[in-house]
Amino acid sequence: MAEAQRRRRLATLEEYLSSMAAGNPAWRQKAVQKNDTFIGRLEREDGRGRSEGVQCRPSPPQAPDSGAPAPPVQLLWSPEEGRHLVASRDIAAGEEIFREPPLVLTPRPYAEPVCLACLAPLKADWSGCGGCGAPLCSPPCDGELHGAAECCLMAGLGLQQDRGQLLLLNQLLTTTRTLLLLQEAPQAGHIVEAMQSNTEKRRRSGVAQAMEKRVMEGLKRLGMKEEEGVVRHICGVFDTNAFVVDGGRALLPLAALMNHHCGANTQHWFHRGMLVVRAARSIPKGEALTNTYTPVLWGNRARAAYLASSKLFTCRCERCLDPRELGSHLSSVRCRQCQGGVLTPPSSPAETVWRCEGCGESVAAAAVEAMVRAAATMAKGAVGDPAELLAVTCQLSRLVGERHYVTVGAKYALIEAIMAGRLQDVPGADLRRVVDLCGDLLHIADLLDPGLSRLRGVLLLEQVRAAAELLRRQTAGDFSAVSSVTDNEEDATITATSIACDFTCDEKVPSQLSLIQKLKTAATESENILQYDPRLPHAQEVLRFLQDLQAEGKAENEEEEAKVKEDGKEGSH
Repeated sequence: MAEAQRRRRLATLEEYLSSMAAGNPAWRQKAVQKNDTFIGRLEREDGRGRSEGVQCRPSPPQAPDSGAPAPPVQLLWSPEEGRHLVASRDIAAGEEIFREPPLVLTPRPYAEPVCLACLAPLKADWSGCGGCGAPLCSPPCDGELHGAAECCLMAGLGLQQDRGQLLLLNQLLTTTRTLLLLQEAPQAGHIVEAMQSNTEKRRRSGVAQAMEKRVMEGLKRLGMKEEEGVVRHICGVFDTNAFVVDGGRALLPLAALMNHHCGANTQHWFHRGMLVVRAARSIPKGEALTNTYTPVLWGNRARAAYLASSKLFTCRCERCLDPRELGSHLSSVRCRQCQGGVLTPPSSPAETVWRCEGCGESVAAAAVEAMVRAAATMAKGAVGDPAELLAVTCQLSRLVGERHYVTVGAKYALIEAIMAGRLQDVPGADLRRVVDLCGDLLHIADLLDPGLSRLRGVLLLEQVRAAAELLRRQTAGDFSAVSSVTDNEEDATITATSIACDFTCDEKVPSQLSLIQKLKTAATESENILQYDPRLPHAQEVLRFLQDLQAEGKAENEEEEAKVKEDGKEGSH
């Protein structure tokens, strides 16, 4: 019976693997050994145990269909890194590595209302499902996540009478949707069972224990009697492996096998219901595929605290071991003694002072940490309004310095706030500020998130959009004019010269056509990076504008040259 059950599980898991191959043509093969599939190896590792130092390697690939290349990834295991994906061949920068549909897709466990059918965010006056009162789009959307079985279960929460249960609803959906999946497709249980949950470590976490207790109590209200161990494992699997996607969390067994690195070599997007993973830089054969679990613009201690509390491990990458954070000084604080130096964090937690690299001044760690907490509180208070964010950014620069991650985060928020509205309505001084801020942050991105990263793509896009709008205002009506433009709101002079330095390393100021070409190059790079990003239409729009502007300029130059030649001929007569 056990062997027959194992065979049935493997057959279902093979079907799951086949669905992966359908979305990844490079993975298709004429014959795949059932005992050596990706999911099959996962099951063997957890079901039969493993020897120390033994690596789970796939057998040589069979002849592919129509000369298709071999799968670009393979699964390995080592005592140091556990299960992880490595490149099975050289992968080029920008190459799509794989696509994966989510096994489970749920709202994030917060109190914000999202449509249970499509995970779109909803306004405060959301409409309730006629069956259970849970939030849904109105008029109804095309989403299919909120099925009849889930609706019947959620009716037990009484959301039609008490919308205060929204937080509990979103917390319960992670577990209930997984349990419903296992009821409908029991073979999927082997996939979930094989995923890491850090159960033992979570027993020592008060936060994890409180969440699991809340979920168990909620399931009882819904009339679901599940074993505590199963619920604990599901909660751990999501907290350890889930990816944050638009409006929710996605369980992706393959993508979850990418190890964490603060300078990851891949980038991912959730695009049309699929997670798309691309190489941010060239990945040689045998190198591990990595993904970052934390925001790039967080400082070392902020990232370490998040990883320790939510992922239950400590990162030991080059950046995390470097107090200067690869030269970015994202965690360093300005020195008030010499005004030009920075106080660098101690290299060891046992040290109790921060020291200035310029003047040698030492400050107690407790005093610096209190200052950073005050700065973080100040930054949280400014949301959305460009004028308020600008004021806070200036205050943070004086408090913790221009390069500190709290200030950098406020700068990024300021860029987003300025560029969120119609560009025609943005004051010229604000557009110029965006060009400068993006230049500063691009330098940080080159240090901490090199390659074709989303951060680089977004910063290039906003810098080019701001610069292109300045050029549009300047060239309106007469391309050849190099006249200044003054905003009504403030006396800000904008010329091609004023933005040229951000797009060229030349000592001389480039011609306007040369500047447009540099902007086009940056816009093209941004478009290539953001192929699966919601900002892609903005990149395409600004690129078209620059192409039209360049064509217009070339045409006027040709007319001018023809006129000069004609005048020369008349003069010779």
